[in-house]
Amino acid sequence: MTHLVFGGTSGIGNRCLNLINKKYKEDSLNIDLSNNNSSLNKSIVGDISSNEFRNELYLKLKNIKIESITWSVRSRSNKKNSSKILQDCMAVEIYPLMELIEFFGNEICRQNAKIVVISSIASEFVSAQDSAYNITKSAIETYVKCMAVKFGKLSGARINVIRPGIVSMPERSNINLSKNDSKKLEKASIPRLSPITAEEIAKLNLFLISNDSSALNGSIINADGGESLLDQYFVAQSMQEV
Repeated sequence: MTHLVFGGTSGIGNRCLNLINKKYKEDSLNIDLSNNNSSLNKSIVGDISSNEFRNELYLKLKNIKIESITWSVRSRSNKKNSSKILQDCMAVEIYPLMELIEFFGNEICRQNAKIVVISSIASEFVSAQDSAYNITKSAIETYVKCMAVKFGKLSGARINVIRPGIVSMPERSNINLSKNDSKKLEKASIPRLSPITAEEIAKLNLFLISNDSSALNGSIINADGGESLLDQYFVAQSMQEV
């Protein structure tokens, strides 16, 4: 049985992959644009938005038994026009996910696989991101809900969403908040006054791909320290000043 992690080279995906590796040893596989992390066990490198790469990927994976899929993929568009950014986001984050699940649908149902999609509270609330980011996350979550209903009728396979808010990842973001920096955190409307970490998201992901989360299917879990409970317009604006 194999645990597939899409986007496991860095960020939240990397933390998810590390915990999966620790628990399941050699039974994980990373699919990403690059493999610049020597600690990763097995990786397939390529552009997920490329039809050619996806076809090659399916051939490589066609005989595996899928235990879980963690989808932690985010577009890094350099476009300035929102509609063009949205096209890039869809090409990287949504269409490949839909195609992947459709291609492996029978195997997912046969193995009662668990799928976790990393989204964002920006799917529902105003954020400081470009509008294309918000629209993309909303579309992903709608697709997850549809697939949860389909899986539930056919098998024990499950698909759920983790919605992070502001996540402290020093290697990728200028939002690098220390646990003692309560003034900035209070201004950013994070009630618990400590930053959410990628490691916390990874632990939640590990729970969702386990049998312990059998009651959850189509669930959207806000993992944001309570950030989404407060005025999101204020959050979006204040974080520009942090």
